[in-house]
Amino acid sequence: MVNERKSSNNVFSSLSEKYLQDKMSICVFDLNKKILLDFPNNYIFFNYLIEFMMNIKVPYLYSKVESLENRKNQEYINDELYSFLNKYNLDEGSSEHFIFDNIRHAFINYKKGGVLRMYQGREAEVWYPKVIINKYMGIKEDIDKLENEIIIYRGTSKDEFNSNKFGQSWSIDKNIACDFAFKHYENQIDYKNTKRVLLKSKIQKEFVYYYSENGREKEIIIDSKKIVLHTTEILEERIL
Repeated sequence: MVNERKSSNNVFSSLSEKYLQDKMSICVFDLNKKILLDFPNNYIFFNYLIEFMMNIKVPYLYSKVESLENRKNQEYINDELYSFLNKYNLDEGSSEHFIFDNIRHAFINYKKGGVLRMYQGREAEVWYPKVIINKYMGIKEDIDKLENEIIIYRGTSKDEFNSNKFGQSWSIDKNIACDFAFKHYENQIDYKNTKRVLLKSKIQKEFVYYYSENGREKEIIIDSKKIVLHTTEILEERIL
């Protein structure tokens, strides 16, 4: 039996919302808004989907992220979710299928390696369920090596800079952030004629949720509300 939704403007039941928010750290407001905008006539499908996902029992114990057991669990979850989807006859090219596919991708990463794996495995170049990191999950020894005040860089849109609502992923390496600003998305159709910027800012170490000294992208995940706004500046700006 599907749990009762809170209101007609809320896609999810209390049980689904709690799972998305408390377990997967997904921004329910953002996901709810996306579904109601793109799929207003049959949005209840997505509540059925989340409640179905919550009850999937995988056949193998999870171990290392890339283990054989994990791959078998991924195949099993995929089969279960696509069997569920087939009951609804959704077109593969539809916006409904697009949302489903990204929720499926996020859920598999969550089951494989928790919230951090899901966050780092997200498809940043397209819409994706917004994951909010709100607690410490870093490598303590690596974070302890950082200065108390850290200079950080981010490649993003000019619109984000103007909004003062920044994403959580930055880098302590200026060159890597520059690539995210101007290189990684330069051939993406959705990014044509968009204003991209390389940002520099500061953050106190106490507001760092994740950092790995050995990380290839020198990524630092922060509480973005604690960024020192008056020191945030555009180092470079281009139109892709």
